[in-house]
Amino acid sequence: MYKKKIARLALCTALCALVTTSVFASPTKAKAKSHPRQPVKAVRQTAKAPAGYTHKQAVHDSATLRIGIREGRGSVAVTGPQGLGVYRGDMLWKKAAANVPVTIALSGTNLTVNGDVSTVPVQVRSLVHGGSVKITDGYAYRGALEMMKSPGRWGLTVVNVLPVEQYLYGVVGKEMSPSW
Repeated sequence: MYKKKIARLALCTALCALVTTSVFASPTKAKAKSHPRQPVKAVRQTAKAPAGYTHKQAVHDSATLRIGIREGRGSVAVTGPQGLGVYRGDMLWKKAAANVPVTIALSGTNLTVNGDVSTVPVQVRSLVHGGSVKITDGYAYRGALEMMKSPGRWGLTVVNVLPVEQYLYGVVGKEMSPSW
């Protein structure tokens, strides 16, 4: 019972921190563009789920977070203490042994993974359930790291894709006081 309450409190705290950070991150932009307020039109939309889409899939999709880690890089190198799998879509494309770096680079509009071209975004995951993926010039991350060409600009974008619970494991300890 208390674990659920703590998890909810932590989620609310983390989301408030993200919203507050993004609202106050660039006050100069907010002052520079001052537009008169327009009345908001109420639009009623009914979303239809795709055929065969189950409630379990909907809950799974809503419980997954996507967090931007890097943007505008020419290349990113990653390793994993238990080895890595590189995926294109849901298909395993390449494997890397434990602690062997995998370099994902931008080549025109395509990505290259250790020199092999991929025309679609790639996802890097640990070969062991619950393992981590480490960016060689940064931190280790739970879940998967998705690499894609940055939309509308030059470079790669790296996105951490993980369940809410795994996100909270890392965030709660760093953003909440231990006395709570």
